[in-house]
This record gives sequence, structure tokens and C-alpha cells, in this order.
Amino acid sequence: MIIALGIVIGSGSLYRYAYSYNLIMFAIMGIMFGLIFYRIFVPVNDNQINSYVFNLSGIVLIMFFMFFPTMSDVINQVESYEISYYYIVFILLSFLLGTKTREKIFYNYLIIIVILAFISLFYFFINLISDLPKFLPYYGIPKTTWLHFYYVWSKPVTEMIITRNQSIFWEPGAFGFHLIIAILIAIKANKKSIITILIITCLTTMSTTVYLFLLLLLFYYLFYSNNKPRYIGILLISSLFILLLVKIFFGSFEIPLQLLGVITEKFSPSGSGYSSMQERNLYVFESLKLFYDNLLIGAGHYATDTLLKNTGSETSALAALLAELGLFGLLCIILYIRFFKKFKIFAIPIALLWLNGEFFQYMPIAIFILAHMVEKYSIKLFPPRIEPMVITA
Repeated sequence: MIIALGIVIGSGSLYRYAYSYNLIMFAIMGIMFGLIFYRIFVPVNDNQINSYVFNLSGIVLIMFFMFFPTMSDVINQVESYEISYYYIVFILLSFLLGTKTREKIFYNYLIIIVILAFISLFYFFINLISDLPKFLPYYGIPKTTWLHFYYVWSKPVTEMIITRNQSIFWEPGAFGFHLIIAILIAIKANKKSIITILIITCLTTMSTTVYLFLLLLLFYYLFYSNNKPRYIGILLISSLFILLLVKIFFGSFEIPLQLLGVITEKFSPSGSGYSSMQERNLYVFESLKLFYDNLLIGAGHYATDTLLKNTGSETSALAALLAELGLFGLLCIILYIRFFKKFKIFAIPIALLWLNGEFFQYMPIAIFILAHMVEKYSIKLFPPRIEPMVITA
């Protein structure tokens, strides 16, 4: 649970900005190392000794996943080696935790996101009905201070009727990336009530990326569900119910219309969010040029930040993985697609959509997923013919 909480805090949350990000992740990696050390070397009692199942093909492949980007960093002489060291340690520790432990961490991660969703929904709907009581803490983007790291609700950058749910994260999109992963885990576990809560929370983020994910999720159920008429009926009834509630509470459909504007303004030259879309497009374009110039080994970690001077901050991990890691980055993208394979053919656009965000906001969870998929991929490539090696103290 502590490791899962650390990954959440280190992935786009306000804690990362309010306090030292390095300190938070260093502490989590220390806990991970302690757990691994305990499981391998510390006897449980006088008559029983801890055992640790060791995936030999997995360790070979994980070494490759550590060596290749590090080699790229050295050859390219990247300006920041800090991210390289973090990447090496975090991916190795994540792998050494073992498959069962990582799956437990994923489950605890889901619990944490659901709890955050419940709290944030409370704030969100209270604010829709009336003003928030002053004794309730909240964080608003216009209030530029990092002391309010624990607040779970925010107003948008410009004042308007619609509010956006960001939970404890830097912005609603960062919360949305976690919601996407949580929904995947909940679907794998067939937790229907949890899926419903998470989808409702997704709607309150007002994030274009999250809404596109929900659309893909809808297509998945319509194409691959065994009971399509039922899902179509639920969709229609839910839509009518939501519109009815809006009419009862607000007397008009002004909010849905403004919501449509929030989602589509990025694509309209007259929209207030169009400049943001232009910056993102420029970043992707310049990153792809960097990928073309460094096709085989990439330009090295953090190159998109140090070499692309006129594109703003990192706004597309999809393009950055290609630019910084070359063809190896493409391999990472393939593994992320495999992580979403539950969604069949829709795994491809969902994975690409999830990656098309600010990677460094949610890097801990992304690297954790990568390490998890490397082990699964290694077993597919090199199926064990004998019993796995068991290390005992």
C-alpha cells in the first residue's frame, strides 16, 4: 500500500510540486529495496526461510531495458543524468519485486484512486449545488501556491460556471491518466461498481483526453460485449437520466453546452485553449524530427527538454519516447499496448492516447508498468522449460 501510494504521489500529484520530488521517490525506492532484501535474505522464523522465485529470462531482458537507454544517454552526452539513474534504479526494483507483488501494488493503487475519486466527487457535487463551505480545504489553479497540496478540487484557469475535478493532482488531465489505468485494473478484476464510480469521476475532469478514452471504452463494449443491446440500453437511459438531472438542478442545458465548448475549444482557432493545442502540435512535430535524426538510439533521456528550445514543456510522452530512445522507445510503446490488450484492437488507440500526455507528470506509474510488462514479455519470448530458480537465505 505504501509503495502504491508513493507511486500515486510521485505521478503528477501536487505533492510532487509542494515538496521535493526526489525525496519522495527516493523514500519509495528505499522501501522497495527493503522489501526485496527482506524477502530474499531475512528468515521468517526458525523453521521457515523466505524464498524468492527468480525469472532468469526476465532479468536478462530487464538488463537490456536498462542498458540501451543508458548507452544512448552516454553516447549523446545528455545534460541531465539524474533521470537516467532514476530510470535504472526504479525499473530494476520494480522488476525485482516480482509479479505477484506488483499485482498487489496495482490492486492497492486501484483502491487509492477509488478513494481519491470518492473524495473529489464529494467536493465537486457540493460545489455544483452551492458554494463550498470555507472550512473545507480546496485547491484552485488561480491561487498560485504549492502549500495547498492536499486539496482535492479545483477551479479552471479562467472563471466560468463549469468546474473541473483534478483531485490531488496538478491538473485534471493528470488525474485522468490515473483514472484510465484504474479503470483498466477494475475491468480486469470485473469490479462493476468501481468501474461506474471511476467513469463518473472521469466525466467530472472535463478532460478532452479522458473523454476520448471513454469514447473508445464505449466502442469496446459495443463491439466486443456479449450483450450489446443491454449496454446500448444502459447508455441511452444513463444519458437521459443525466440530462434530466441537469434540467432539474439548473433549469437549462447551459452547463452541457459549456462543457461541449470546454472539450472542443482546443480544436477551434477562436477557442481559448487553441494556443495550448498549437504548442502540443509543435512539440510533437519537433520531437518526431528529433526521432528521425536519431532513429537507432534516440537523442537520450530529457533531450526533448534540453534540445527543443521553442516548444514549451514536455506535452507528449508518445513523441518523447521516440525522440529520446529511438527504436527502443517504439519497443516500449508496444509493451504499453500489450498492457491494454484487454481492450482488443482498441488497445492500440487507448495506449497511444494514454501516452500522449506529459510523461514526467506520471513517470513512476509508467516505468512500473513497463517493468511489469517486460517480465510478461520475457516469459512469452523465452518460456521456461524447467522450474524457476528459487533463491533461499
